[in-house]
Amino acid sequence: MSGNMRDGKKGQLSSIELLLAYFAFFVVFTLAVSMWVSTLREVNSWERERDFEDAASRMSEKLVKTRGLPANWTAETVTAIGLADEPRILNTHKVLGFINLSNDSASGDCGYSEYECNKELLGIGEYDFNFSIEDLDGSLVELDGVKLTSGRTPIDETDRLTVIRSAMLGDRIVRLRLTFWYQEKGEA
Repeated sequence: MSGNMRDGKKGQLSSIELLLAYFAFFVVFTLAVSMWVSTLREVNSWERERDFEDAASRMSEKLVKTRGLPANWTAETVTAIGLADEPRILNTHKVLGFINLSNDSASGDCGYSEYECNKELLGIGEYDFNFSIEDLDGSLVELDGVKLTSGRTPIDETDRLTVIRSAMLGDRIVRLRLTFWYQEKGEA
């Protein structure tokens, strides 16, 4: 009888050990999955931030350094926007054309605002932007009675980045201020 009792206690002991091992495995597995999900979120956030910064830098450099396509583009012929005749020497006609093309209040041919219709020309994908040209003292530049600002005003953005580039417009040094932002899908 004593042998049967020992076997019974041995069986109970093994069941408790098995439950403890299962619990320990479950805790370690849960922690590993949690760390993996957290790491993936961080990597995705870093990639989005890098893409965001790349898009802002590409667009700002393209605007101040290239002529666009075709080189003497108009609102009707443009396939790629560039504002310069030479790197950092802005063409006043192209600047005014860009202001009109990225005006969020003007209706475009696609049924949305000019801004939405022409965002593809800028190559900025899912990002929104606000554009302005300012004097060195920060005041908004006017050209032919038009204030050189367009795009949208950031509201409830998830991420936001402002890029400033210097250039010549006519006989004055100006700053192009481009504010880019990203808004998570489903947010206001």
